[in-house]
Amino acid sequence: PAVEALQAQVQSLAQELAVQSDAAQRLQADRAALKLELEAETQRRRAAERGGASAHMASRGAGRYKVDLEAGGTNLGFASAHMGLTHRFAHRPNVAKLLQLVDEGARLIDRGSLQTAKFLSHNPYVRIGFACYVLLLHLWVLVVLMSMAPGARRARRLHQAASMATASTLTAP
Repeated sequence: PAVEALQAQVQSLAQELAVQSDAAQRLQADRAALKLELEAETQRRRAAERGGASAHMASRGAGRYKVDLEAGGTNLGFASAHMGLTHRFAHRPNVAKLLQLVDEGARLIDRGSLQTAKFLSHNPYVRIGFACYVLLLHLWVLVVLMSMAPGARRARRLHQAASMATASTLTAP
């Protein structure tokens, strides 16, 4: 009986921890989204203070990123994946379900990218390492693509032949 009571207590604490963890993640996403909104408003205000055409351009783009705090703070104003298509596919429930899955995937990617951006913004050494990693990855892909190019093998054979000819002339007395 005591073990079962402890197991029930552990399960209830685990559930409470999961709920609190979700709430903390929502608050962090809300905070990141509010920072983006504040930056956009600050830029719009600065442009308005300068006046002229730049204020007009800033006011047109100021509302581009609207934050939906009720939906967990992950909707940055981007259109839902199935927006405008739901009425077309109302008679096809499988397609509507697929569109909902795509929308949920987009929200998941948004949440992950916000958390990644927050982490990178607070850790400059990780940011530098990440930038180097991306650069090296792109260079590696470039090397692989260049080695697979149609003329790469012929050029490699010509280079090997030239280097062998150079080596034989250097070793000859």
